[in-house]
Amino acid sequence: MLVSYGCGGGAAESVEAISRSTGDGQSDAAEAVPPPERLSDADQAALKNPCSLLPVEDVRRIAGRQEYREGRPGDALGEGVGGGASCQWRGPVFGGPAEPLPQISLVVIPPRDGERWTSRVRANPRPNCSYTAEARAGAGAFIENCARTELPIYVPTRALDIIVAIRLEAPATNASVQPVLLGLANEVATRLR
Repeated sequence: MLVSYGCGGGAAESVEAISRSTGDGQSDAAEAVPPPERLSDADQAALKNPCSLLPVEDVRRIAGRQEYREGRPGDALGEGVGGGASCQWRGPVFGGPAEPLPQISLVVIPPRDGERWTSRVRANPRPNCSYTAEARAGAGAFIENCARTELPIYVPTRALDIIVAIRLEAPATNASVQPVLLGLANEVATRLR
């Protein structure tokens, strides 16, 4: 499954992240992150139900859009990106808002063989992508900028890794959704620290 995310109404906030892409997918987003800790009961619950980490009220508040519906489970544990489980938030299918309501996705990823998924992504960057360190989301967090219709942020937490992504629906841009992306990532990461 390709992680999808979207949101609308992001504030025009500057993103003060550090990025020096070399053009081949390399960047300075390879900040060292401690190995994952042992999974707690709360971590296990999050893997079974990632939607529980982000109530729709928080999605609406952070995105500034009241049309979002309750999160719906996506991939089950082991079937999503990195072997994780996912949840998606969308608006109404019919009779929705005039301005597109971008899909928001959350993937919660357990460690594999004592390694973090975020470390694997940074060690094997995708061609034509850049990785921008985003300290405001926590140590080791980074945004992946690729030429596609989604913008993800990868965040290592105490024991799990998360990906929060927003689907870029016109007129949204990477810059316009980054404040919302960061707000959503922080909301989820706070619950897993």
